[in-house]
Amino acid sequence: MSDPFITVITAAFRLEGLKNVIKDLDSQTYQKFHHLIINDNQEDIRNWAKNYKGFGRKRFFIDLQVRTHWFGAICRNIGVVTSFSYIKPKYLDYDNLWIAFFDDDNRWKPHHLETFVSEIKKNPELVLLGVDAELRGKKDKSYRHIRKLAFAPQNVDLGQLLYKRSLFDKYGLFQPSPRYRITYDWELIKKIHSGEDKKKIKIIHSPTFIYYHRRR
Repeated sequence: MSDPFITVITAAFRLEGLKNVIKDLDSQTYQKFHHLIINDNQEDIRNWAKNYKGFGRKRFFIDLQVRTHWFGAICRNIGVVTSFSYIKPKYLDYDNLWIAFFDDDNRWKPHHLETFVSEIKKNPELVLLGVDAELRGKKDKSYRHIRKLAFAPQNVDLGQLLYKRSLFDKYGLFQPSPRYRITYDWELIKKIHSGEDKKKIKIIHSPTFIYYHRRR
């Protein structure tokens, strides 16, 4: 099989966090991806983008002129839907396209994407993969805790997963609503995990995803 091609989507809200996202992506040991930045009408990000020289090859900027709110759900949907438009024809193998979400308040270790890809090459039938999270303290810089991924509410973060692109055609996009609020991503993950593709899901117990604990 050919190497997986990954669309990395960032619903951008925090400029300093976005700069960390770019730094982490540029440091990835696996580089067969492109990066879509969806600016949720943040003026500082818009001004930064005017002078940023890294757009046009594998990084692209979608500038929304109206704030979408809904905890980034609409921005992420826009990224999923438009991802095909930014893929070069030589990479347009529908069965080998993947989606990852990299928020601007998270970090990735350099081998994050390679960890996924290595497993896909061993098990090409997989459609959804996840890694464990390393929790770090925002206040206490020495705080570290490894949280093993589990498919349950509040135990899996959107950014811990790598999704086959076809899952969004099969199960739909994120559905933001007042009922689900910040847990809207779990509603889609739950559909995938409880559906016919459950046996095609793999948890990799490697904490390559970094999440900052707000209360620590």
